[in-house]
Amino acid sequence: MKKPLATILSIALILAFAVFALGSGESEGTADPKDSKAPEPAATEKAAATEKTSQNQRQEVRAGETLDVNGLKITFDSAEKWTSDNMFIQPADGKEFIRLHFSIANDTKSDQYIGAADFECYADGAKCKMQYLGDDALSFDSLSSGRKISGYVYFEVPVNATSIEVEYETSFWTNKKAYFIVQF
Repeated sequence: MKKPLATILSIALILAFAVFALGSGESEGTADPKDSKAPEPAATEKAAATEKTSQNQRQEVRAGETLDVNGLKITFDSAEKWTSDNMFIQPADGKEFIRLHFSIANDTKSDQYIGAADFECYADGAKCKMQYLGDDALSFDSLSSGRKISGYVYFEVPVNATSIEVEYETSFWTNKKAYFIVQF
């Protein structure tokens, strides 16, 4: 009696795993220029080049571009150096604060979870510390279908950093990432 039950449970478990694996898809998202209502030839070529990049190489997103991750649209609005006027909120010696502004729209049919903790910063290849500063910070929350949210993500980076990238994992199953390129 125990053997048929174990067999049925094993088959059910394998089928459930297969459904999850097939349902996750291989779409890692694409980056498109912001507010591109009427595609111009140059914009179309850039979008095609970005799509090829996402299939074969690293996917990079610059300020003013939108990353589409299966209907979750993350627009990288801006990046800037940030200074606190609070004497208790200061960067460590040799470091400075930066902040990136994101606008996020959920164009999927289900709720999506998104927040500042989904982003990781690297300066010259070294991981940087995220900071929770200001009331305008992007909070971790559930975003309902058809809804939008925006806010800042703060990091503490070396003052002399020459390359700053912020990673966002576009697929939990494949560990693929998109890279927001920070330039001032």
